[in-house]
Amino acid sequence: MTSTNLVDKFDALLTRLTSYDKIALFGHVSPDGDCYGSLIGLKEILKKKFPNKEVKAFSSGLPLFFDDFGALDAADDNYFIDAFAIMVDVSNLRRVEDKRITLCKEIFIIDHHIPDESLDENNSLVDTSFVSCAGLIAFLAFKHNLSLSSKCASALYLGLITDSNRFLYAPIDNRTFIVAGYLMHFGVDYEKMYKKLYEQEEKDLRLKGYVLSHYQVSKNGVLYFVISKEELAKLEVNQDEVASKVNLLSNVKGHDIFAFFVDGSPVRVELRSNVANVRDVASSFGGGGHLHAAGCRLSSLDEVMQVIDRLDAILEERNHV
Repeated sequence: MTSTNLVDKFDALLTRLTSYDKIALFGHVSPDGDCYGSLIGLKEILKKKFPNKEVKAFSSGLPLFFDDFGALDAADDNYFIDAFAIMVDVSNLRRVEDKRITLCKEIFIIDHHIPDESLDENNSLVDTSFVSCAGLIAFLAFKHNLSLSSKCASALYLGLITDSNRFLYAPIDNRTFIVAGYLMHFGVDYEKMYKKLYEQEEKDLRLKGYVLSHYQVSKNGVLYFVISKEELAKLEVNQDEVASKVNLLSNVKGHDIFAFFVDGSPVRVELRSNVANVRDVASSFGGGGHLHAAGCRLSSLDEVMQVIDRLDAILEERNHV
């Protein structure tokens, strides 16, 4: 999508919002830095644009950064009646964390993921060429020459660096760094942010050691790690803490696909690849994401090998090309 089209669609959204007194923002299940940062950033932008409207964001957020940006909002069901909803960093209603989104009068999507289904062009602003949703929102702010608060810019910067893994993941282009520079102009304390992201406890060291000593290799070279509820309890870690360590299996020569399966209700699955499309596999199990970074949920660890077989098939096909 061209810059002009993006700006025009955002302007059309802002025009529609003038007819509403309440705006409700929603993110995806298991919110990450991009989801949390996008929600905070967009909320701040809309509050400044519409000071007389109620703008609230609903998500469990990213507790690591609550001291910096705060937890997100709470409201009873009445708030959502006659509200305008915006899904951020997610395009599938099934993956929205707060299901009360269905109570809202209208629903709009702002996202950078490849959609799992056809979208209504009048009710979506989706551009998969952005490495993060926060980067897309920041780009729109940049094109509108908005003056951002430090909180807004910092939250968007958090989303940008976490989804790009500190500018390592594709797609990275000149807009990525233009947006990063634009956000930095408003007082982003990147040193504090990076310190918090890289800081670890002793239990993190134990977890890393456990992953590196217990990963498995499939017949065609998929690296994968499976951890049960009992093992989570012994290591004193939760599902999200483990899932976030999936990149421990990255960049291993000769192994282009790697995966984590973390027990829970449901089982959380993280799929990654350096070159192959793992999104289709995630989608076939009810998930989604990017071509090279996707996720899904399983009802039990008994289904792990079904996913591995699908990933193995991708590698087998690549090896015979």
